[in-house]
Amino acid sequence: MVAVRQAHEMQQKAEKRAHKFRKQARLLELALKDRNDWEDIAEYRRQQWVKAIRERYHKQDQTSQLARERETVQERLVQITRERDTALRVLENRRRAWEMQRIQSLERENYLQDQIEAGLVEIHHLNNLLHPIPCPAPVYPEVGP
Repeated sequence: MVAVRQAHEMQQKAEKRAHKFRKQARLLELALKDRNDWEDIAEYRRQQWVKAIRERYHKQDQTSQLARERETVQERLVQITRERDTALRVLENRRRAWEMQRIQSLERENYLQDQIEAGLVEIHHLNNLLHPIPCPAPVYPEVGP
């Protein structure tokens, strides 16, 4: 009987140890699961961080590209503005030249008209000298012709 009791006590001790080891194994599994969860979270956060860095670099590249494009557009705008200003100056000069030409042509026309009138007066005067027109005889109504 002593042997049966010793065997029974040893079996109870073994069960207690097994229970203790199972409990420790469960705690270890929970700790490993927590560690794996934390590693997953850390990996996810690392991936998010890497993605954010890549996006930032991409945005910086886009910003640089947009800045270069803006500079190009500004240079083109300055060039177009200069061309427009040149065209406006040429147009203004042409308009002034046209106005001056019109004024000069009117002055020339007036001068030639004056010359023609003076010439006609001179011709009329010379014609009167060559072919004088006699003055009509005065008519007196009471006296008769």
